Formats: sequence, structure tokens, C-alpha cells
Amino acid sequence: VVVLVVTAMVNRVTTGLLSDKQERSLTEATADWQQALQLLAAADAGPATASPERIVDGVVSDLAANAGSPARYDVLLLRAPGEVGGPERATNLISPASVPAELSAEVAALGRQMWTNSTAVFLDGSQDAAMAVGAPVEVPGVGDYQLFHVFPYTEQSDIISLVRSAGLVAG
Repeated sequence: VVVLVVTAMVNRVTTGLLSDKQERSLTEATADWQQALQLLAAADAGPATASPERIVDGVVSDLAANAGSPARYDVLLLRAPGEVGGPERATNLISPASVPAELSAEVAALGRQMWTNSTAVFLDGSQDAAMAVGAPVEVPGVGDYQLFHVFPYTEQSDIISLVRSAGLVAG
């Protein structure tokens, strides 16, 4: 009986923590997406459009600042599937492998913000459970891109592990 109670408790805590994280992450990603659209529109409005590299660097830099210090999430600005040429950028040594191909394809096909659970993959080989959120954008003078946010579940995983451990001790 104790095992069933502990299992139910861990499941409820897990569901609550992940739901809250997903809700907050979607809110942040949506705000950043809107900011990116404004930055990209402004970059295309002047008499002399900046180079694609400067535009991409500026967008990623501004959005990275929104993530705080230490960063609550990572940002990737990647070419849309089928697009060639043009710069790609990411923050904090996060790898484009963090973005599932299925998510990128859905963003391209549906033309709207989408999300999925994923694994944050870093260039040093480390990995963390995460949530990936993607949205379409257009970089002036280059073409279609996708803006991704990767939100690690590190804090949530630590809390779930603590609850599991406490449940095992109590059981």
C-alpha cells in the first residue's frame, strides 16, 4: 500500500512540475518570438539592411539576454529545412542536435509555434532532459529560419529525484 501511495505522489508531483515548467516556458518562448519578429522587421526597414550575420547575431544576443544569468534557456536561430546558406547561431554551446527533426518539420509545415520534449545536447557532449519550442521567422535578405528555445528540466528532475528518495525512505 505504501508503495502505491508513494508512486501516486511522485506521479502527481512530476505532472505538476512539468506542466508548470511547460506553461512558463511557452510564455517565455512566445514573448521572445514576438521580440524576434520585431527585431527582424526593424532590420529590414532601413535604407541599408545590415548583413545577415549581424542580423542573426543581434537577434540571438538580444534573446540570450532575456534568458538571464545563469541562463534559464538556450536560443538557436537555424535555417528552415530546405534553406541553404546564411548564418546559424546558438547560445551557451548548445548543439542544433537538441532540436528534433520532427519538431523542425512541424514548424515548417504548419508555420506556427510548436513544442516537444527533447534532450538538450551540448557541444561538450553533456545532455539534459529538456523542452524544445520552435517558431518560424524570416531573416531579411536570407530567407526562412526557425527560432528555437531549449528549456532544461534540470531543476524539475532534481525535485522529482528528491521526492522519490524521500518516498523510498518513508516506505
